[in-house]
Amino acid sequence: MGQSDLDRSYESLCEEARAEIPEIGVAACRAEVGRGDRLLIDIREADEWADGVIPDAITISRGVLEREIQTIAADREQAICLYCSSGRRSLLAAVSLRSMGYADVQSLAGGIAAWRDAGEDLAAGPSGRLTGTTSNVATDETVDWDPTCWRSIRDAFAITTQRVRVLDGATVPLTY
Repeated sequence: MGQSDLDRSYESLCEEARAEIPEIGVAACRAEVGRGDRLLIDIREADEWADGVIPDAITISRGVLEREIQTIAADREQAICLYCSSGRRSLLAAVSLRSMGYADVQSLAGGIAAWRDAGEDLAAGPSGRLTGTTSNVATDETVDWDPTCWRSIRDAFAITTQRVRVLDGATVPLTY
């Protein structure tokens, strides 16, 4: 521990994690996941999943991994491989899972970039953006909508606001 906590950088944290967490190569990861010996978790963010995911991977973004891990891996002896885009976030996430008591956590060396470079297949990932269609009851037509675009929501749904009186006598806007 040559560096003080105040002098540590992202790179130094990754190097410390690399000393603690085993990294698994692409071929070994493919084999273990293919046999069902290891759970594969993509910890990238939702917008990164749109570029594809490794087949059979479960997508849980890094920001909620510690909260969600028990829903997919209640057994802390479950063998897990984490991956991100380059293999560094997954190293840090693996340290966190180890501190939670998960005994067999590995990181995919080089992340999904190494997987791509090895010529391995990718599956279509969730886009991170919900889109949909709805039927306009008045015209019986199908309308596409995108929740990130207010205009498409207004075109697809009848949205209105009225002021309503609530129990304490105040009036508040009600949008529906």
